[in-house]
Amino acid sequence: MEILRGLRELEADLVRCPAEPVTRTPPTARAALVMDVVGESGAVRVASSQLEAEGPVNDRFVSCARSVLEGKRFVVSGTLPGTRFQVFIPIGPNGNSLSIPSASLGEAAAN
Repeated sequence: MEILRGLRELEADLVRCPAEPVTRTPPTARAALVMDVVGESGAVRVASSQLEAEGPVNDRFVSCARSVLEGKRFVVSGTLPGTRFQVFIPIGPNGNSLSIPSASLGEAAAN
């Protein structure tokens, strides 16, 4: 997935985000950063993002990660302008990292 390549290129910026671990209760609680992405001619742009979490995460990390990602444009061949979808990026078990290799695409939520 081409967008994952673009996300991996931002890892140097994401590593600068606050990384204090957070104890998740229960440890199996899931969390993800959900990016709303809009297609442009041959690219996608991160229009916005939100946290979906069943338990605590490092809020400073999430805020920083959102500021790194929102507004970014990634080259993605064959993308039609106006196409909307979501990218789900799991947040690591300590609530302080993104699991980019585990990211997945989904349809945009209906407004």
